[in-house]
Amino acid sequence: MAATHSWIAFGSRGVTKLIESISVSGAGEGALARETRANLATLHSLLSNQESKTQALANDGAVVPILTRLLLSEDFEVRRQAALNISSLALIYQGRIAIADASSVPEIIGRLSQPDPSELVREASSAALQSLSESRDGCSVLMRADRLVATLTLSLEDEHMPVVRNSLSALANILRLDLGVEEALETGVTPLLAKLMLPDLRDVPLLEKALQALWNLANTPGGKRSAIDIGIMDLLTLHMEARSANVRRLAAGCTMAITIDKQGKMQSMQCAEPLVEMLLESDPDPATVRDAVGALKNMSEYPKVRGCSLFVPLRRRDDTPPNNTNTRIPAHPAPPPPPPP
Repeated sequence: MAATHSWIAFGSRGVTKLIESISVSGAGEGALARETRANLATLHSLLSNQESKTQALANDGAVVPILTRLLLSEDFEVRRQAALNISSLALIYQGRIAIADASSVPEIIGRLSQPDPSELVREASSAALQSLSESRDGCSVLMRADRLVATLTLSLEDEHMPVVRNSLSALANILRLDLGVEEALETGVTPLLAKLMLPDLRDVPLLEKALQALWNLANTPGGKRSAIDIGIMDLLTLHMEARSANVRRLAAGCTMAITIDKQGKMQSMQCAEPLVEMLLESDPDPATVRDAVGALKNMSEYPKVRGCSLFVPLRRRDDTPPNNTNTRIPAHPAPPPPPPP
């Protein structure tokens, strides 16, 4: 913060004073820009708690229009800090109302669709969209803007990986509500998700988000057909054998959603073995078992899969017979008695 204004963030009216200072200095240039950057950075640090967020949104959320105007500043750090502050305010209900009233989303999208020359501005803008997508009413605010889903989809190809992560998270949250599915499919979201699922990336959190987005997409008829058309089952089979239990669960869930479709059943033969192995794990996760059983049930409706040898009755690992009797089959039966002399 500029030395002459170091007092401004202190006291019970610290947040209010900062907002007043930002509204006066505006975007500015030179010394004014430096002052605005410092004040925005201090405001963002104060918005880490609920009380400060509520205080900042006093006076009918007048701070949000100010931050929205600053997204158009020529100074990249001012644009970045403005987006970060909007991202913080989007985490509470009053903030999302103020963002909707100020029509901030189109300006945030503009930082991604242009795209902004600064990767840090793109990262902060995508973080603001992600914050909005964390709630159902926030998704409604997002969907009022034109080309939102298309912008998020194209941002999956951004060179800056944090932008990809934030955009993917926002996209997964929106698709969870079956919003923007057609727009996402028209923009080519399925091949981009498959690209993020390639094993050579070795980014488990990114992989989990990509699988979640694919699962949400595959819960729609168009999403199923799109996944089948690009041959996604091979990738899903690979991830069913991953070390991460959550990755295996998500891969099984995607398979369960896709195999509702007849063509998905016909392409699912290679998935049978890893799905059965999930059921035979020594300490299986209940959610993973549920999704694996659902996928196997869908697949078994295809006669060729149903005739697979993996679908014969399977004994449990503890060797308990399938009729649930108390008789136990020994793991290593005793050798037959020697023949009489």
